[in-house]
Amino acid sequence: MDEELFGRYRLISLIGQGGMGQVYRAHDTEIGRDVAIKVLPANLLGERGYVQRFRREAYTVARLNEPHIIPIYDTGEIDGRLYLVMPIVDGIDLHTSLAQRGPMAPELAVKVIEQVAAALDKAHSHGLVHRDVKPSNVLMTPSEFVYLIDFGIAHDESDTRITQTGSVLGTVAYMAPERFTTGHADARADIYALACVLHECLTGQAPYPGNSLEHVMAGHMTKEPPRPTSVNPTVPAAFDAVVAAGMAKDPQQRYQSASELAAAARAALSNSPLPPQPDPATATVVHAPQADAATVAHRPAQPAEDLPTVLAPKPPARQPSAARSPKIAAAVAAVLALAAVAVALIGLGSAPFGGNLTPGAVTINGTDPTANRDVPVDLSKPIPVAVTAAGADSVTLSVDILGLSVGSREAPLSPEGATTVAPPVNRYVMAGNMPAQITLLHDHTPLGTQRFTLSSSQSAVTTATAAATLIVVLIAGAYLESHLRVLRRGRERPSSVVAVPLFSAALAVAIVAAAWVLLGNPPTVATLVVSAGLGAGAGLAAAIAAGQRGRRARDARARGSRG
Repeated sequence: MDEELFGRYRLISLIGQGGMGQVYRAHDTEIGRDVAIKVLPANLLGERGYVQRFRREAYTVARLNEPHIIPIYDTGEIDGRLYLVMPIVDGIDLHTSLAQRGPMAPELAVKVIEQVAAALDKAHSHGLVHRDVKPSNVLMTPSEFVYLIDFGIAHDESDTRITQTGSVLGTVAYMAPERFTTGHADARADIYALACVLHECLTGQAPYPGNSLEHVMAGHMTKEPPRPTSVNPTVPAAFDAVVAAGMAKDPQQRYQSASELAAAARAALSNSPLPPQPDPATATVVHAPQADAATVAHRPAQPAEDLPTVLAPKPPARQPSAARSPKIAAAVAAVLALAAVAVALIGLGSAPFGGNLTPGAVTINGTDPTANRDVPVDLSKPIPVAVTAAGADSVTLSVDILGLSVGSREAPLSPEGATTVAPPVNRYVMAGNMPAQITLLHDHTPLGTQRFTLSSSQSAVTTATAAATLIVVLIAGAYLESHLRVLRRGRERPSSVVAVPLFSAALAVAIVAAAWVLLGNPPTVATLVVSAGLGAGAGLAAAIAAGQRGRRARDARARGSRG
């Protein structure tokens, strides 16, 4: 590139670039030395509160005075671009080193982890969480001196939301599970990432290799911590336990300071007993506020010499006690479940049948209910009823289940004793075999009744469809509200952004089914597709609105905490 001036700095050559800006080799024209200058994208100036966070954390890093943290010479804004000025390091990042040379010897891996741990402990003691510990952010000189670079000052909110697949995949490979579920990051998230780096130094590959965000995220959230020895058998077996403790899913079960992880790695190298893990109940954890992806934890500043470690140690974790085999309980559960299904299918006792009508007193659709327990009917048509009993002037046909009335129809009799009764239930809501009762009336006073089974020509599947529709409506509505609540609270989970349109589409399809059931309007494929598409669109709009509301609330909380 042609040399150009950037304030007092003459840009000589481009060292590297990525989603968060460019790094140039430059010359400081005032002091007369070569430096590295990182220039951030211009659009970051438009982010609410970003400039203040950037400067605050840049100043914090500049004051850390830790040999393994790249010092910051200068920071500010030139021509609408934020920048950082740092020394030029004659070295190579671990990502490039591992790609070119393969796994490290365990001795060198431990040496690297110890130096990164020293940098992290210093940062944590000042309330600063790195949030992006990974091999590409670790520089190693030819003399094997290590620097940790690129603290949270250089990462905007899009990195936390994991929306840029190509540029974020390298970061996701080292993210702690809680960052996917709650978006929360404290010092223990850095320790998890450091354990991931240890695994990669020993094996040459990330803990959960994958070509997609989903694959890598699933590994961090659901799979057991990987064993370095399964990838590289030459690694001492004791490192398996170190990586497992450092990558525990529960932050409280991890090492609670980076130096503890480094000490455990050193012990594993020398086959010494592993040091005890810390007690989360007595630990002082450095928290990063959820409101910002790059902000300093708010707590009183303390001299570094007063904080030799971030957390207090605890006794060794209690070993799991012997427990009874779950097979017996599982077998009992299976037997009881099968018995419940059998009782449901076979039934106990019998539905009420009989009454005080004489044979031939009434016929329903040509069938005498006093002589035939099952009376076939077509629920899509009026049901013919004929009465020969003297004195009756009307009839009532009703359906009840478990003693609860679900439908009843009354019709007057003609002088000849004939009438038609409207079906007592909606054929799209209930069908199949249903307990029913016919009542003969005179001046609305019952003369006699007969109970029987109303056997519809419509399939009982419609009843199951109606029940399933209700269940889908309830479940989709509940999950919709749950995911929208997550977004409204400012927790921008990618899973929620995807889930809201999906459940909205499911709810729309359920509403189509409900319209079919209640109105008797059979849907077409076009109706289902268009309704699902509109529902998904509505869900996406709702997710965007909820996310915007959540970001505003989160920013308001952040401003309040800073005040």
